[in-house]
Amino acid sequence: MASSKLLLPSSAALFQSSPVSSSPLLYDRYRYGSFPIPPLRPLVLQTQMAESVTVAKAFNYEEEGMSSDSELSLKDEDMDSEYEEMEGGPEDEQEEGGLGEEGEEVLRPKSFSTSSAGARSMRTSNPSLKRSFWSKTRNPTLSREERSAIVDSLVSSRSNILTELDKVRYKLAPSDFGNLLQRFIQEKKWDRVGLVFDWMKVNKKLRPQSLSVYMTLMGKAGLYFRAFRAYRGLGDPELKLNKYVCNALLKALVNANSVEKAFALFEELKSEGFEPDAYTYSTVIAGCAKRSDGYAKAKEFFDEMLSRDLKPDAFIYSSLLNVCARCGLEDEAKAIFEEMREYGVEPATYHYAPLVNMYAENKKPREAEKVFKEFSEAGLPMNQVMVNSLIKAYLNCGELEKAAKLFEDMPSLCGAVGDVTYTLMIDSYCKAGLVEKAQTLFEQIKSRGLSPGNYVYSILITTYAKQGNADMVSSLSKELESREQGVGDPVLFNSVLKSFCELGMMDAVMNTLKRMNKESVSPDRATFNILICFFCKQGMMDVAFQTLDDLKARKLRPNMNSYMPLITEFLKSEKPDEALKLLTQAIENGVRPSRDLWSSIIDALCQNKKLDEVFTQFKTMTEMGIFPLPTCFQNILTIAGSDINILEQLLGYKHIPSEVFDEVNLISVLSAYEKQGLYTAMHKLLDYAENENLSVGDGVGLDEMISNLKEGGQTEILAKIPGLSSKGQLAAVSSPS
Repeated sequence: MASSKLLLPSSAALFQSSPVSSSPLLYDRYRYGSFPIPPLRPLVLQTQMAESVTVAKAFNYEEEGMSSDSELSLKDEDMDSEYEEMEGGPEDEQEEGGLGEEGEEVLRPKSFSTSSAGARSMRTSNPSLKRSFWSKTRNPTLSREERSAIVDSLVSSRSNILTELDKVRYKLAPSDFGNLLQRFIQEKKWDRVGLVFDWMKVNKKLRPQSLSVYMTLMGKAGLYFRAFRAYRGLGDPELKLNKYVCNALLKALVNANSVEKAFALFEELKSEGFEPDAYTYSTVIAGCAKRSDGYAKAKEFFDEMLSRDLKPDAFIYSSLLNVCARCGLEDEAKAIFEEMREYGVEPATYHYAPLVNMYAENKKPREAEKVFKEFSEAGLPMNQVMVNSLIKAYLNCGELEKAAKLFEDMPSLCGAVGDVTYTLMIDSYCKAGLVEKAQTLFEQIKSRGLSPGNYVYSILITTYAKQGNADMVSSLSKELESREQGVGDPVLFNSVLKSFCELGMMDAVMNTLKRMNKESVSPDRATFNILICFFCKQGMMDVAFQTLDDLKARKLRPNMNSYMPLITEFLKSEKPDEALKLLTQAIENGVRPSRDLWSSIIDALCQNKKLDEVFTQFKTMTEMGIFPLPTCFQNILTIAGSDINILEQLLGYKHIPSEVFDEVNLISVLSAYEKQGLYTAMHKLLDYAENENLSVGDGVGLDEMISNLKEGGQTEILAKIPGLSSKGQLAAVSSPS
């Protein structure tokens, strides 16, 4: 590790990037304020002008190719027509202008009175003019191409964005500002996203369509909380209850796994007068797949939808089938499928796919084959989704040969093999130890002019790291970093980072952290835990503790994996007091310790004869419903023999499961008592064993213990040891000469 130590100064410099902490992982937090986290599922835009999209596309598995890749951009034609409809459009009368208090040009319709009374009466008498008169001052007279050029210049400009927006406020339509906001989101310029959104809200440039796009894209970037906060800050009741805005926000919450918040918001919206449509119900029903009681909740939403006279369509049934598939409810899924047919809804691919996936997860490949056959006989066009689903069914059951055969036949079944299929097979080959076959498929992807997905790189890097193949890890990581699209996913970064840490590649670890900063990827708790473990193994305990502090500073909640490497190192260094102090800190922070780790700390305390602390920790862990390992409890009983009061409390503790006592070697404990002359403790333990019908056993040391007890005249203790007289052991022990 000498070379790694030499790199420490450069790594320490990284840890000084933040004004608050010395960790490099906090740098972007203070530059951007918050960060994107890739969503678990793709989001699909439903807007006022856009063609409605299917729930199946929105919620079926991304890895199966069921997600929609439709562009989320605001269509100029749609937005222009909305602008003209809502604000009068370019064909309104030309407005006259004047100067405001600060010399700013103020434009007014020439037919309107400029008096305040006239304005009030006009606004009251003609509500339809309210938005046109009070929300804008001039319709844009520029062509669509000219306005688009202005948006492009704003995106590339490095000037003060608020100043630039003020300059073009009368030249662009609200749709153009929406497109600008979208561009900044897609380029991850989060500081400008916030500024533009606030400017649009203050200047009344927000429209339902642009706001729904904002909700959708922020959810897709993992910043659903920003979308939720923006919604809470809306002052316009019409916007807050607009169905496209509400549906987009609900979808963002569901896709971010914040389903409880989505359900709470749904109930709140209904109480405020929001009228949900079928799209709304398909969204919340799809969210039920992420709850343990998902099916019951989905049926509740379904019944509520029927009570509102909304008819279930193909997409509602698709959401219900996905819920059943995720919950593994085969009978319910079959019933819904038949009900759908009876209702006149013809099954489509996105109805069959959840069934195949359900059987794949339940490891029933034969049932999956039946559904696949029925799908083929239905005359529906075969696609990658169905083939991938059946491949997964084979792989989940260890039928790698069948999966490989279907993979070979895939071009003839549905055309070219896609990235998802390659990823499935490469992952399976790696798990089966067939790395050469996985590497062959990887090279095949590149030879066909395709770009291997980031997950493929992650799988191979992780596999080679486990094999200790540092050369392949370095080669693949460099290839991954050279890709234009970057990594962009904390999960993938964590996978690569962990591989470097396992190989002890300090320079690669630091370069990966720099790359995360460069791509504005926010480290999560797993990132910090990987680093803490790495620094502990490198003997850099101070840096490991600093990284733990940085984790807390980012408002991330540490878990047991955050503390375990530090505690383990203290135990290895024979510092049980320090380990215990850190364990106590973890408990105070709401962390539930693992049984194994807590038992290890108690074992270390037992070795140091710290009986009072041992008993305190025993009581604390049992009160939390955590019981020591049998070997640990045996050590506790052994050390407790020196204090009869503590031993009696241990034996009188009614919460210890019988299986813990059953695995304790009582002969070993009794032998330890006998060697120390703790005869009273032996009486107590033997009485307890008799009352609880516990077996003392024939462990190693029994004969020696009996001989010593006989020599010492401890006949009462000998009489309490069950089975001695029947085995003839007591008679067989001869007196020492």
